[in-house]
Amino acid sequence: MVIKVDRLTEADSEEAAKALAYLLDSISSLNGTQIEQKGQIEEGKRGGFLDTNTYQVVVRLLEFGVLSAVYTAIKDCINIYRGISITLKFPDGSEMNMQNLSKREAYKIMKKHVEKDGQ
Repeated sequence: MVIKVDRLTEADSEEAAKALAYLLDSISSLNGTQIEQKGQIEEGKRGGFLDTNTYQVVVRLLEFGVLSAVYTAIKDCINIYRGISITLKFPDGSEMNMQNLSKREAYKIMKKHVEKDGQ
């Protein structure tokens, strides 16, 4: 799955970069996950890392049981860094914004995709 970190306003660029670093650290420390790719989506923007609107990381879930920990890491990140939005994008192209989802709702959607796509 792809985890996208979007900044909500122009002023939140530093916060989005910090949020991505926090999220990468949190997820990479979990047993059962593998970070395959990280980077930025520039969408016509010029400049460096902090000048982009969206940052992304591709995470492969090696164990089904890690879903709860990934959810917790994402929600913690959202609570700490208020100027960002986090969306999960799955191989079939569907997306899930994590802002207002309960753990139960998010887990159900994530579980469906992990069972179907293996990531």
